[in-house]
Amino acid sequence: MFDDFEDATVSSTPEFNLLVTSAVDVALVYSNVLVNGFTLASILPGSDQHDCVTCSCAADVDMDGKHELILGTYGQVCDKSKIFAF
Repeated sequence: MFDDFEDATVSSTPEFNLLVTSAVDVALVYSNVLVNGFTLASILPGSDQHDCVTCSCAADVDMDGKHELILGTYGQVCDKSKIFAF
């Protein structure tokens, strides 16, 4: 019944990515922090062009099987958001 799973490889170290936002600077995504520490960062372009980031969410918005990052900002319109494919 479970013979198919005997040959499957399982990573012993899970991959964790860390989203860091700031009120005055760009948002960053640190990739695989358990392996790379804080050395491998990706800047989310344009994330410093809006007001203070007040919330974030990772979700598969466009149903392509990959998560997108949604940043919500507080400003004159309380419903601003920016979506980043990552």
